[in-house]
Amino acid sequence: MIKHLFPRHLAVLISLLAILTATAEEGFWHNGIRYVVTGSNTVAVASSLDSSYSGDIIIPETVNDDSQSTYTVTAINDSAFAECNDLTRVVVPNTVTAIGVRAFHRCLFLTGVELPESLNSIGKAAFASCQSLQDISIPGSLSVIQDSTFNSCSGLTAISIPNSVTSIGTAAFASCWGLESVTMTNSVVTIGDWAFANCYELASLTLSSNLTTIGNMAFRSCWALTTIDIPASVTTIGDEAFAICRALTAISIPAAVTSLGNDILIKSTEVTSINVEAGNPVYDSREDCNAIIETASNTLLVGCQTTIIPNTVAVIGNRAFMECTSLTSLLIPASVKTIGDQAFYHCTGLTAMDIPETVTLIGENVFQQCTGLTTVTLPQSITYLSKGLFENCTSLENFTIPDKVKTIRERAFYKCSAITSVVLPSSVKIIGDEAFSWCTKLASFNIPTSVTTVI
Repeated sequence: MIKHLFPRHLAVLISLLAILTATAEEGFWHNGIRYVVTGSNTVAVASSLDSSYSGDIIIPETVNDDSQSTYTVTAINDSAFAECNDLTRVVVPNTVTAIGVRAFHRCLFLTGVELPESLNSIGKAAFASCQSLQDISIPGSLSVIQDSTFNSCSGLTAISIPNSVTSIGTAAFASCWGLESVTMTNSVVTIGDWAFANCYELASLTLSSNLTTIGNMAFRSCWALTTIDIPASVTTIGDEAFAICRALTAISIPAAVTSLGNDILIKSTEVTSINVEAGNPVYDSREDCNAIIETASNTLLVGCQTTIIPNTVAVIGNRAFMECTSLTSLLIPASVKTIGDQAFYHCTGLTAMDIPETVTLIGENVFQQCTGLTTVTLPQSITYLSKGLFENCTSLENFTIPDKVKTIRERAFYKCSAITSVVLPSSVKIIGDEAFSWCTKLASFNIPTSVTTVI
């Protein structure tokens, strides 16, 4: 008898559990808001399933289901209000501790949200693309602002980071085009990659005095920033951290910085003052040169329009002056032996360059798109002209190729449309693909018998 009853009872129990689970998943409605049960007496706000939430919504602390059981509202689920374009304002109660991923994503006409001090977490992209959001206060109970939390909230004008927050995630405030002011308390230790990138109107920035890391492209394209005070606590600055900061005029690198990314000031064309504070063990700005130099290798990493290269520099690094369109002239001292790839790429204001005989290596695309460059003197010691060396130097005229050059790499003089004649020395053996293509004024061109390969 027992053998026959047990399977039947088990089947009933499984069916009952399935019904209860389905009911919990389907949830219930209360005053126009859908909830799902998350515990014995707790619920979370859930999606309306058709993005129908609209107007001003006040979420209550407690709700009753159809059987009049009372539940406490403790969370807002992932995507609960996502793409509810008629939603205008939301008040979140003090019982809520978590807001899920993309919870309010792309609520285009949401203007304000009241967040409680009970919140422990706000999910990634929770308010991303809420373009009309203007009124929001980050509660002091949060320790992390997650990735893309407020990404593309173009209506925000000011943000204050509370004293509880230690980390600002990747792209947390990226593309907040109208953001003018950011104030951080001293709890913030890390600013993630792209955190404030493309905040075009950001003009006032107060960083945490305990900050240690500024991520890659963290403030890229912050067009309105004129100055930035990097705290003495910072040890790491990522790639392109302050790139395309069009109004930035000065930057000082603290003595504690031991890791500096690539191209930190690329396209920040108004910078006239660069300084590394005394005592830095890795970098320096010797002789007030207005540049960042890697001390051990004597490599100039970052320059600007007012840089004076000290006569102790051995290497001009890759992209050191790239996109420095305000640079008009530069004296390269005899101490320099190497010029890195794209070192002067798109320096459109540069008109002449005299490279000393000490230089034995010139990298790829060094003068590419230097459209104002008319004359260049190359050292006689070099044996090849690198790839794209003078590509798109549209003002470069007659040019003397050094006598020891054996190889002219591809696109070396591509679109040098002002050149009228070229004399190749008898040392040349290889001419690369499109080396002289689109030199539209080139009327005289000799190929010596020494040339064995034209690619």
